Amino acid sequence: MIAVMSSRTLIVDIDPGAPPMVREVPLIMRVLGPGRASVPLDGVSPEEALAELLASGVAVRGSRVVEER
Repeated sequence: MIAVMSSRTLIVDIDPGAPPMVREVPLIMRVLGPGRASVPLDGVSPEEALAELLASGVAVRGSRVVEER
């Protein structure tokens, strides 16, 4: 039996008019387009990722977790 690893990504809706981040985020955040970004959840929970983004000054308007196999 072969185990299939899945990866989870947090997709966030951000406020494009918000000021830039105050400090560097230790998470990897990729901008997907105006008002959207993704954060790989490698070893971190969605709640922890959101807390870090908010603490860093990212204006998050909504989020969801996508699981890829």
